[in-house]
Order: sequence, then C-alpha cells, then structure tokens
Amino acid sequence: MKSKANGSASTGEKLPVGMNVRVTAKLWWMSLLLPMLTSFFVGQAARRYILLQMATLHSPSSGVATVPGILLDDTNSLPPPKVREDKEVPMTVYTSKITDTAASSSARTMILEKKPWQECVLDENYEALGKTCQVSKATAAKYKDDDDDDDDDDAAEEELHMPAGQHLLVDIKNVNHDFLNSEQRLAQAMVDVVWESDLTLLSYHCHKLFPMGVSCVGVLLESHISFHTWPENGVITLDLFTCGSGLLIPILPLIERLFAIPGGEEEEPPTMIWIHKLRGFRNEDDALQRHLGSSNLAYEILGVMDMDMKKEVATVKTAFQMIDIWDVIKPKFQSIDSYRKSQSNDESYEANHPELYLPDRQVYLDGTMQSTRKGNEAYHEALVHPGLFAHSNPRRVAIIGGGEGATLREILKHKTVEHVKMIEIDKDMIEMSRKYLTDWNQCGDIVGSTHSCFDDPRADVLSEDALAWFIDRFPSKKTVDGEERFDVRGYSANSNILSLANHGCNGTHTITVPYPSCRGVERHLPLLTGGYLLPIATCQLATRY
Repeated sequence: MKSKANGSASTGEKLPVGMNVRVTAKLWWMSLLLPMLTSFFVGQAARRYILLQMATLHSPSSGVATVPGILLDDTNSLPPPKVREDKEVPMTVYTSKITDTAASSSARTMILEKKPWQECVLDENYEALGKTCQVSKATAAKYKDDDDDDDDDDAAEEELHMPAGQHLLVDIKNVNHDFLNSEQRLAQAMVDVVWESDLTLLSYHCHKLFPMGVSCVGVLLESHISFHTWPENGVITLDLFTCGSGLLIPILPLIERLFAIPGGEEEEPPTMIWIHKLRGFRNEDDALQRHLGSSNLAYEILGVMDMDMKKEVATVKTAFQMIDIWDVIKPKFQSIDSYRKSQSNDESYEANHPELYLPDRQVYLDGTMQSTRKGNEAYHEALVHPGLFAHSNPRRVAIIGGGEGATLREILKHKTVEHVKMIEIDKDMIEMSRKYLTDWNQCGDIVGSTHSCFDDPRADVLSEDALAWFIDRFPSKKTVDGEERFDVRGYSANSNILSLANHGCNGTHTITVPYPSCRGVERHLPLLTGGYLLPIATCQLATRY
C-alpha cells in the first residue's frame, strides 16, 4: 500500500516519517518579546515592593511634628518656586542634563514661572495709572528725592555683582525620620526658607534616593541652596551661598524652625551646628570683611563648627560701634547635656544649680572680644582692686568707659568710696548691658547698693565724650573748673585717653610704668582700665606719693 500525501492512512497504512510547520514572523516575535516584557515588569514590581518594605522597616512609627508653613501630607507634586511681586527677576536661560537615575526613585525639576508684566505709566503724582502694571527699579529711581536712598541702592546693587559672598553650612541631627525621607515636605521647607529670607528661587531639582534619603539643589538669583538627608541617622546637611549685602546669620533661626523637626517624645531634641564664612574677593576697607571676616568674632565663633551651642543673643549697630553678644557652649570646656539637664525639673544637681551650667556669654565690640561670662569677675577684680587697695582712702573715683558696668561693680565694693563718676560715650552700650549683661552689673549682693550697679546712689553714670568732659572741667593739672578732683581714675587704655592722666587727679596715687612697651605713658598713669586690657602684668609698677 502507498502512503497518502495528506498524511492520513487507513488501517495498516504507515505514518509519514516527518512533517513541515510554517510559523509567521509576527508569531515568532510575539513568542520572543512577551516573556521578556513579562519578566521585566514583574521584576520591576518586585524590586519596588522590596525597596518599599526596606524603607518601611527603617522608618519609625512615631507621629510627625506639625510645623507652620510645611506640607504634612506626601503628594505627587512638589511646591513651585515663587517670587515676591515687588521683586524684579532678570531674564534667564534654563539648561539641564539629567544622567542615569537608576539610584533614584524620582527625579523632578521645578522652574519659576515668570509672569509677564508691563511698565507702569505714572501720573503727575508719580502714581501708577494701571492696576496690573509694575514700576521697575529703573523707573522708580528717576522719581526719588532722597539722595541717601539712591546711594544705598547703588551700593547694594554694586555688592550684588561683586565676586564675593557669604557661605553658610548647617548640620542638624536628631531630626524626624519621616520628614527627612519626604521629598515634598523638604522641598516645601526649602521654598519657605528662600521666601522668608527675601531671596529669589529660580529653579530647583530633587532626587529621592533608594532605599531612602533626598537630595535637592536650588538655583537662586543670588547663588544657590542645597541639602542632603540621611533619614536612618536623623541627619540633614544644608549649604547656602549668597551674594549681595543681605546677611545670612539672621536666617539661622528660620532654618532651625523649618528643618530641625523633632522626632518622638522619647528621642533627643534636634541639635544644629553651623559655620559662616565670607567667600570671594573683597576690598581691604570692606566693613563686612572687618566685622565678620577677619575679627575675633569670625575666628572665635562664626568660623568654628565644633560648638554644641552658638546662639546670637543681640547684635546692635550704635552711633559708635557694632555690639555683638553671643551664648556659646564649647564641648572642650562645657557639656551640652549638663546644660539641658539644668533646664529640666528632674531634681538633679544640675537642675538645682542652673547658674553653674549657663552658656558662656561673650561680648564683642566691632568684632573684637571684650569680655566673657566665665572670666568677667577675674578680669575686673584684677583691674580694680590693686589700685584701690594701694590708695589709703579712695573716696572719689572716675571711670572712663566701662559700659558693661563690671568695673563699676568692683569699685562699689569698697566702703570708703563715696562717689563714682562713670563716663561712657555710647549710651546704647549701657542699655545693652542692662538688658543682656546683668551678670556684669549686678550689685544686689553689696550691702546698701541696688540690684543694678548703674542705679547705685553713689554712681553717677554719664553718656558723654569723656575726653571733652575732662578737658572742660580740668583745663590743666593745676586748675579745676567746678569739679572736685578724683582720688583714682580708671580709663580705657588707648592713646586718646592717656593724655588725661595729668588732669583731674589728686596726685595721691599715680603709677610709674618703666617697662619699654609702656614708654610714653610713664608719668602719672592710673592703674584702672574701664574697657580694655592694659599689659599691667608685664610692667613693673611702682607707686609714687
């Protein structure tokens, strides 16, 4: 029997040895791609699920602290940059390049939408005729009558374009873990810092990383801001650089409020350390450079990161000087834990004696350190008591300077003293001392005195030019114009005051200083100094009666 061509056979027929099957190209590609795509999407879903489970395991179960101005819910959109209506934003060109983002769960960019505006037409009263237009700085400058304001604006504009700026580096630990892993909340905090600091955020870019952490960088009209977080460690580091005249140090409380979000009640409170530096190239006579760049204040406080506390108490620019008062805790000399314990109510030794654990308060004049809480007693006791003990009966004492009140405090401890004339040229220095330096001028423990040494009935505190005051009343060492001579006179040790040594003193107590570095002041040099340290320890002192 023969085999049939169609492959069918009756009983007893042999089956064909083989057969041909035709497969179309479409079926072949589908058979190849379908398993590949299925494997890819299943793998991606499994990878994302595993990473999310890892992040959940590392996240605390405590609640999130509520802070005004911060979004508390995670949404899919980031807050846009914003600009104040009265601020002009120059034309800018945005360019970017994003590389491989395999390590990021998201990478998003937000750009400032600059609204078009029209220049206002002004009427005869220099008021805008339209309601939606804006007056540019160039137009406003044409109608200003105050030349001083013009000069200030020109100076600020010039400083904005100088090759110099300020750099602020901030590290914060013990921060809420959920906050540090929320791209939306961190971006909102950055936008709020820029907004409340009166800076201009042109754009910013954020990456949320695997398995956790966020990195953001913002481009400012003034320069840049950036940060990175470690949620598992509760740490964030922030970097802010700006050009122009606006100071960055006043922004620190704002950064602490928006970024130092506490964790649970049982966790330690956030701790912030920071450093401030002047960057770039400035003129030698630049006032900011002298104050914040090359002064004691810059080297001792602003430029030091290793401090557990660095808090600005007050900064005031008076008619005569810049006054800076800071509270600091250096781990080498003091424990931040002991200070925090002293502020609690746990009946510990620290809590019962909080005055022993106060931060060291430091006073700077024009950036130069003048006095500290930890050393003001020893300094002023050594200044005052040798001179008054050397005098047989000091009744009338004059202090030239001494605005802190500590020299006055030590003098008032002597029972023989009947009258103290304190002549401090800067009235604001006295007011600052009353408010912030009470440890320096507290006389409540002196019998017959008052709580503040400035209010003691024996003290006559004047806010005048001491040089002019003495010349008017003591024209020469032989004549006196209506003022009784003083037994002892303290002064600030500078060349402008040393010439007063021959005037207004009884001559019952003067000091001869033969040491070579003290030449030119050998005759009748009083021992006391009201505000500055005279190198008494290096000079051989001999009383002359």
